[in-house]
Parts: sequence; C-alpha cells; structure tokens
Amino acid sequence: MSGSSPPTSTAFAREAERLEQLIARTLKLASLERPGHTLEQARVDVGELLQTIAADVAIEAAARGCQVELAADGELALSGDPELLRSAFENVIRNAVRFSPTRGAVVISARRRPADDRPQGGLIDVIVRDHGPGVPEKDLGLIFEPFYRVDAARGHDGTGGEGLGLAIASRAVALHGGHIVARNAEGGGLAVSITLSATSHARSAEQAAVAVA
Repeated sequence: MSGSSPPTSTAFAREAERLEQLIARTLKLASLERPGHTLEQARVDVGELLQTIAADVAIEAAARGCQVELAADGELALSGDPELLRSAFENVIRNAVRFSPTRGAVVISARRRPADDRPQGGLIDVIVRDHGPGVPEKDLGLIFEPFYRVDAARGHDGTGGEGLGLAIASRAVALHGGHIVARNAEGGGLAVSITLSATSHARSAEQAAVAVA
C-alpha cells in the first residue's frame, strides 16, 4: 500500500474554488483592459467603503492570527464606480492580510488633503500597510503587472497568489485617474498607497493605459 493518502473532497473543493476565482479575476482584468470600457459614476464614501471591507476581511485575518486596523479621517467622498473601487481596495487589503505574520496587523489609513491643481476637492490618500517581510526592491515596480508573482517566501503560509489582485487594483485606480505605488515601510512590511481625486472622474481604458505606461 502507498503511504500517501488520496485527495479529500475538501481538497478538491478548495482547488475548484481557487480555479473559479482565477477565472473570475482573469475575466475581470480582461474587461478592464478592453478599449472603450466605461465606468458607473456614483457618489462613493471611501471611509464607509473601507469600513465595510475591513469588517469582511477581518474574518480571514482572524483565521490567520492577525488583525485589521482602520483610521479614516474627515470627508472622504468622491465620484466613481462603487464596485470597481471596492475591488481595488479589497484586493490590496486582502493581499496585505495574506502576507502578514501571525499576530501581525494590517493598518489602513485614509485622509483627505488639499492639492493646488484640484482646488474643488483635493486628494484622498489611502495607505494599506502590512508587517510582513516586504518585497525586494527590484520587484516593487513589477508587483502590479498581471501574473507577476513575488517569491512565495513573502507569504508566511508559503503561497504567493496568482498575481492578479494587485493588477486589477492598479487598473481600477488608473481608470479613476488615480495613482497606486508600493514601497517597503520603515521598520518592515509593505505599504501600498492609493491616491484619488476627491472629485474623481472616470477615464477611458485608453487614457488609463497612458497613465500607467
């Protein structure tokens, strides 16, 4: 008899779920890359949106032995696509949770600040920081590329994901005329910063492609 055990139904279910998520994310990214992609325009309260996401992600975080902390200050409303913005923030936050150590914390901060070129509303900054091992400097400019995976050792559970979550976040932010960057935080961990106009207007897929080129 072989010493190995046959795959369980639970293992099959997990793999099926993983493949389903991969297909869904691939299709999502393809739709964002499609020329002429248009976005819904609605008022989005970024503070409330982050609070909802943090509550949802806290379940996964607790299972991994870490916690999610949120500090949102002031009026954080903008005009944009609610579902797409949720996808952007949630992908970044879940990525941070996935790479956080046990008893670590994912810290989310959001604030509004004035900007000379946007006198009507200013800018909204959202920073998501984990306390994991960070990312090699040579990879920081690549982690938002589709299917690009940083070495699996970055994740405390040895998994690096399929490399689509941050790519989707990057495209979603670009379509809203915003910017997303990653840096290694002082003291360890990765900090991902998203900046959006408080009077954000959607861009076409072609305009967004120029913005992130």
